[in-house]
Amino acid sequence: MSNWQKAKVYCRKCRQWKSDVGHRNCPKGSGSITWIDIEEFKMGCGKCNSTWALGTNVFYCGCGNVQETEYQDLAVVIEAGDQIIASDGDVIYVLRRSGTVVVGRRSYSDFSY
Repeated sequence: MSNWQKAKVYCRKCRQWKSDVGHRNCPKGSGSITWIDIEEFKMGCGKCNSTWALGTNVFYCGCGNVQETEYQDLAVVIEAGDQIIASDGDVIYVLRRSGTVVVGRRSYSDFSY
């Protein structure tokens, strides 16, 4: 089941969220917006309709920062020194102590009511 949502990236340098992340070098020109589907582990462009596997993507921020965002197809494991910077449904965004932003699924283990 697909669950596309607008891609968003946290810039470590300017400490701001960027939600209109464009498809760099989109064959249909500027003004593209990227989308992610964490369930199917894909990223896509809303302008040229191309899709590709998630993994590690490079983000170019308007502040001049260039950083990698790592996508994981497994539940994200939080380690000492990591910081949860956001969550959106089952998607969690973690700023690792190393400075890498990791995006993956949140896992709820053995909840019973």
